[in-house]
Parts: sequence; C-alpha cells; structure tokens
Amino acid sequence: MPSERRTAGITVAQRTQLRDYAKANPRLTQKQLQGWFQSQYQRLVTQPTISESLSAKYSYLDSSNLLVHDKQQRLRVAHWPDLEEALYQWVIRHEADIPISGDLLKRQAGRFWQRLAPYQGMDIPVFSNGWLAGFKQRHGIRGRIRYGEAAGVDEAAIAEQLAAVQAIARQYPPHDCYNCDETGLFYKSLPDRGLRTSRKSGHKADKSRITAHFCCNADGSDKVPIWFIGNAANPRCFGAASVQLSALNCVWRSNGKAWMTSQLMIDWLKWFSRRIGNRRVLLIMDNFSAHTLAVNIINETAPLQNITVVWLPPNSTSKTQPLDQGIISAFKTYYRKRWLTYMVEEFDCGQSPLRTMNVLKAIRWSILAWHSITPVTIQNCWYHSTLILRPDNQSEPLQSDVQLAIDAAAALITQLQQQNRITDAMAIDSFLSPVDELVQDTTDDIAEQIAQQFDQPEPESEDEVIIPKIQHQHAIQLLQQLRAYELQQIDGQYQLIELLEQHEASIKFRKASSSQQSVITSFFT
Repeated sequence: MPSERRTAGITVAQRTQLRDYAKANPRLTQKQLQGWFQSQYQRLVTQPTISESLSAKYSYLDSSNLLVHDKQQRLRVAHWPDLEEALYQWVIRHEADIPISGDLLKRQAGRFWQRLAPYQGMDIPVFSNGWLAGFKQRHGIRGRIRYGEAAGVDEAAIAEQLAAVQAIARQYPPHDCYNCDETGLFYKSLPDRGLRTSRKSGHKADKSRITAHFCCNADGSDKVPIWFIGNAANPRCFGAASVQLSALNCVWRSNGKAWMTSQLMIDWLKWFSRRIGNRRVLLIMDNFSAHTLAVNIINETAPLQNITVVWLPPNSTSKTQPLDQGIISAFKTYYRKRWLTYMVEEFDCGQSPLRTMNVLKAIRWSILAWHSITPVTIQNCWYHSTLILRPDNQSEPLQSDVQLAIDAAAALITQLQQQNRITDAMAIDSFLSPVDELVQDTTDDIAEQIAQQFDQPEPESEDEVIIPKIQHQHAIQLLQQLRAYELQQIDGQYQLIELLEQHEASIKFRKASSSQQSVITSFFT
C-alpha cells in the first residue's frame, strides 16, 4: 500500500469523500472541487492536493472494506474488519450505560469472535494491548465518560426533555409530524394458556414470529407501508407461488432472529427519506439501540437533509410515544380478530389452523389491520402522548371501532372454548397484546442483534404451507364464478360486478402478453 504524506491536514475520510464526490460529478474541474471541499469542511486545500487525492496513488481508498475514522490522517487497516465493526457498534450502544474498560473490550471481542460467521472454526487470537490501542484509534474511542439511564431516572430531566420535544413537534403541521416504532408479532399465538405453542423455547417458536415496523403521521393521513422482518430470506410460501410482495405495498427483510437491527434501520431511514421527497418532516423516535446507532451512522456519513430526528425522553415511551398509546394495540386487535375468525373457520372445515397458517397470511392480515386503524384513532393517540394538543372544539369519541373489535375477539374466544377447541382461555388483554412481543434492549439481545448483521439469512422456511401458483385461466374462471354469484343475489353490488369485469379484462391482457413473450423467446432460442 502506498505511503501517505500528511499534506494540508486532509484526513483519510475527507480524501475518500472527495474521491467519491468527484466520481459522482465527473464534469467538475479541480477548481470547482476545491470550492466544494472548502464549503464541505471549512478548510482550504491547494490544487496539487486535489490532484494528488484523485490520482491512482489513493485508489485503495475506493475499497468498501477499509475502516477509517473522521479524524484519521493515516490509514490504519483492521485485521478483522467484521469483528471490529461489531465491537464498535457494541461500544456505541453501551457507552452511555456501563463503564467500558480495555479488559471488557477484549472479552467482548472474544465473544464476537466465537459468534460471528466469518471466524467460525478459527482459533481465538490474542487481543493484545497493541490491537486494543489500534482499535480505539481507528474508531476514535477516547475513554470518554457518559452518564445515561443506568445512573437512575431523573424525573425533572425527563420533564424538561419532554417539554423540548413538545415545543419542536408543535412547530410542524400534524401531517409532517411522524412517529415510528416496531413490535414483535407471534402470528400463530393461541388464546389458550395450556397451548402456548408460539412461546415455547427453541426453533419452532422463532418460526412463528415476525417484527413489524410502523410509521404514521399525527393526523392519520399517512400510514406508511409496513416493513416486515422475518427469519427467512425467501419463505416457501413466497417463492413456490411466485408471490410479489410489491403488490401488497409492503417491504420484507430478514435476519436470523427476525429483529430490527441498525443496518435495517439505516435502510428504512433512507427509504423513508426517498418516500417523502422534498417535504421537510419531523420524525420522533425512542432511544432503542438500533434506532440510535442507525442515526449516528447516517449522521457521520450522509445526513438526511429532509428529516429532523427528535428523541423521546428515556423511560417515558409507554406514556409519550404515540404508537404506544393505542395505535399498535389497535393493530394487534384487528389482526388477532382476523386470526381467531380463521381458527373458527378452519376448525369447522376439519383443518388445523396452526397447520394451514403461514407468514404470507400474517402479512396480508397485518396490512388489512393497519389499514383498518382510522385517522381518528391515530389522532387520539397523538393527543394522549401530549406531543400535540387536542383542538379546543374537539372531544374524544365515546365508542371506538377498536372496542368493537375487542368485543368481537372476546366472543370468538368464547366460541372456541364452547367448542372445546381451547381449554384454558387467556384474558382478552393478555392475548391481544402479549408482553413478550415488546421490542426491548437487553445486554444479550444487543450483542446478538449486532452479530446477526454478519449472518447469512435462512434461504427459506421449511414449515410454511405452500400456496399453489394460480394460472391465468384459473383466475379468469374464478372471477367469472364470483361475478355469476353476485348477479344471482338480490342485493348484488353492480360496482363490484364492474370491477370484476375490469379485472377479468386485465388478466386476459396479461395472459395474451405472456403468450406473446413466450413465442418471441422461443424464436430467439
């Protein structure tokens, strides 16, 4: 590797950014690049420094495997980049809560070495003081002391932070004020304390769990498409039937534990930024470690220009986060009402709902549940959070759609119990919103979440029921039968009949296009 002269105080990170910017803007002259560098870093550099930085001498900086810190002027390459990246993330997540010594870093490095996939089967190296010093230098760790939640809850400080968040939130119109958070969903959970299949320890329990990441604005006009996180990259019920999740307007991601990680959160933030376009919005989040680390990483590299992130006070989200004031619980109520209905229907047909249920149904029902939450419900939850004020001329509705769904779910549980399908019915609140679905930070969870980023996701889930692929002609026949059924009803809906006619025409067009493409392909073959 070429040696580097320390000219003009330019750092490795700055030189790398300069090369990236020049590649993205190939028509800029070196003089124009000088101006960009000065505006970006408030530092003058000479034209020879620009020229030298863009030369082949520094082509090694284009590698994505180099670990550099913003203040470095000499490049220091990590021997074990995956391990150091995992350990750095671990430091960021814990430095506010626990004192981090050199010995603790070495011990955690050993744990990551045994856990991370790239080092499986390799002997644990000696993490020397020299390596430790290099790791700290590469990542700008200075042994700084910070005080966080572990020092105790300061109610006065929380009140002060909350007042600051409220003041910022009220500077934005409700449609530009967003909150995001995630929840676990045991999508096969049963309302029977004696048959809690989805909560047993072991592999089978994980197969029935997904994480759903939600985001909505304060007036309920924008319920952002859900990001789902599962533990299989391509569940069999997706691939076998050629399911296109884009048709459901959602996003699927995966890792071994179906958890939200910092990398997934980075992906979501960038996706959300593209989605809102040129609007300037406020995004309110809790200090879940995957959230904070993602924002820190983005701010160090390419800060989001159209999103202002504000953090809720620690230990307060159960009262101050809008999604936790009833939006997520409303989602779970609608979802589990549909799941209970499905259980009754499958038992009536002599089928086992646990056998025929799959993650694709869970996604479809989750999307329907998300769409079922009314803007009024969302607005009331934002008012309960105290982040925005309820208008003086508006009162809270007495009876909500959510309560009707809760009553319907309770009636379905009673029906299942009367049919001897369940023996020891759970309390309705415990079934609708289980405590073990909460997404929380623990020391072990944080280390595992970090390590999961370096794993290969499972290619498919073996215990999912495969949905047969529907051919064009079969779909046309089903539509014709449904249209005939609707025509035979006294209260038949002509709008639905027209929609069925239009959809049949679109399927026939797809069929014709598919046949034409097949002919063209066979000709060239």
